[in-house]
Amino acid sequence: MAKVVTALDAAYHMLKNGEEKALLHCAAGIHRTGICTYTLLRCSGEAKTRKEAMERIKAIRLHTHDGVKDWRINLAEEILIPLLSQKLGIDVPPRELVEIKDPKVLARLKSRERCGARAESKH
Repeated sequence: MAKVVTALDAAYHMLKNGEEKALLHCAAGIHRTGICTYTLLRCSGEAKTRKEAMERIKAIRLHTHDGVKDWRINLAEEILIPLLSQKLGIDVPPRELVEIKDPKVLARLKSRERCGARAESKH
């Protein structure tokens, strides 16, 4: 996670003065691209709300908007945005979480939580 926050911090500072442009893209340009773009939009103040950030992502690339999914945006809200805000020394934007209702996604998230708990107990 530290590498992601460091990269987002560097991107934030490059873009801050408006003299630089950036292209964010992972393998498919959906999941990591969406969560990182969302985080930068929220931390920079370019998008004051979750809805604004998602509308901006939709305007940039519909495929990313449709593929990033709420649970990944919740991860940005819960983890990336607070970490990046702390690194930048800015106020954390108000959290905007949505309830995840898809049973397949919930099962996958619970499975990951259990795996994470097992990995932590080994250390």
